[in-house]
Amino acid sequence: MKIMKTKQIIQKSRTGLILILLIASLLWTGFMNFPTNPTALESTVPADEILTYAPEYDIQAGRSLMIWKQGTSLEQGRTAYFYAADPILTLTPSFSLTGQVASELSGTVQIQTYLQAVDDNHQLYWSYPLINSVAQPVKLTHAIEGQNDLLQLSARPFAIRVSQAFAQLQAINTELDLTNANFELVVRSFVNLDGQSDGQVIAKQFINELPISLQTIGFTLPKTADNLSQIILKSAPVKPTGLAAWTTTPEKIAALFLDGLLLAALILSMVINRPRQKDRALDHQKFREWITEGSVSLHNSSPIQVNSLEGLVDLAIDLDKRVLYDPSRQKYFVPDEGMLYLYDPNQLNPSQIKRTQLGRLLLDAGVISREQLETALFYHQRLNVPLGESLIALGFIEEKNLYQTLAAQAKLLYLDAEPEDFRVDTDALARLTVKQAQILRVLPLQRQQDEKLRLICSDPGRIKIKNALEEIIESEIELVIVNPSVLQVALDKINAKTQS
Repeated sequence: MKIMKTKQIIQKSRTGLILILLIASLLWTGFMNFPTNPTALESTVPADEILTYAPEYDIQAGRSLMIWKQGTSLEQGRTAYFYAADPILTLTPSFSLTGQVASELSGTVQIQTYLQAVDDNHQLYWSYPLINSVAQPVKLTHAIEGQNDLLQLSARPFAIRVSQAFAQLQAINTELDLTNANFELVVRSFVNLDGQSDGQVIAKQFINELPISLQTIGFTLPKTADNLSQIILKSAPVKPTGLAAWTTTPEKIAALFLDGLLLAALILSMVINRPRQKDRALDHQKFREWITEGSVSLHNSSPIQVNSLEGLVDLAIDLDKRVLYDPSRQKYFVPDEGMLYLYDPNQLNPSQIKRTQLGRLLLDAGVISREQLETALFYHQRLNVPLGESLIALGFIEEKNLYQTLAAQAKLLYLDAEPEDFRVDTDALARLTVKQAQILRVLPLQRQQDEKLRLICSDPGRIKIKNALEEIIESEIELVIVNPSVLQVALDKINAKTQS
């Protein structure tokens, strides 16, 4: 018991040590990847190269009135511009180019105007073209690379007498007699550009529309700043963030590799050492009808370890008892006449631990070949049959050879005998009782001269309950391994004799 507890402490300590090393390694990796110069994160990143088209316009009075003289400029954003002043709208196509790359662009800009009638949802009733200007050539050169300067260019101005357009609108509407409509004079700019930007070929086309709302006595239109068209000629490099911003060095790669190894070791340690909580919960649920929660005093008691909850439940049924589950200890008990049977789901028994090395032991002893071991392991994993039984079922090993090997591994004596050769110690069996012998799958044999009392069993794991059995039988005992089939026959004979 002390050895098992020591192993559990070592396993938990190993997991804790791996966790500490992983945290330290992660902190070191983070330190290595943190920039030594924080201002490096704030270095200037080139901006996008953006072309902006603005329909710059100016409105002047074409006729003198009491409040305005002819030629007076009327500022943008007025509530209305009155037809009485015969306002003249002069539109100047303007381009601006910003960015930090060298560019050279050429193209054309063409102005069209047309009248249209739309409903409140801006669905078109009718449209009528007025002026279609000749395309004007434009050329933009942005030669200073790496400077966020501003290049501006304006094309030839284009004049529109809005009052004349309104008079034409009235003539059209008189013919159509359309009263519930909104009327507009639309100035449409068609822009075509070709060229290069920082060595990249550019071909762009776009349309800008300046809507002029025509009312009975005047018109309104948006400000130039509210009616811009912008296109990105070339996107600036994206500023790296997160992992992309980290520079790669052999030291950093080694640190990340170490992090991965430690994380894998931690996961493996937790998987190996932590009890399978789900299986334990399923076992508890499966046998809940025979389990009662309670507490058990371990003073002056010698617990006898049972290797499974199912085995403990079977024992409780045979003894006409119930299994007690102690939540504080997370262990299961069956008390009976000064004896205490125990199942601890958190603790592996020695046979489970040692049998994980069974294949290697048989292979090293030359009992089986590597191919036979691989076949038996496949059989064991697919059919959930113990490895030893798999080897016997496949005919790769005899029962005798298997249990001789297990006995040698546990440093116990192996007895090769038949059931009729056994001479049972009736006094020891009376102290142990036949029922307990069947449950524990042990059988006491008669002493020879001054020898110790031999207790035969087929499970080397029973060495763990040797001290408890010595207290029950009140004699020093020696554990001896026999074949399971032979022990079963002997126990069946004794049980049959007892019942008769």
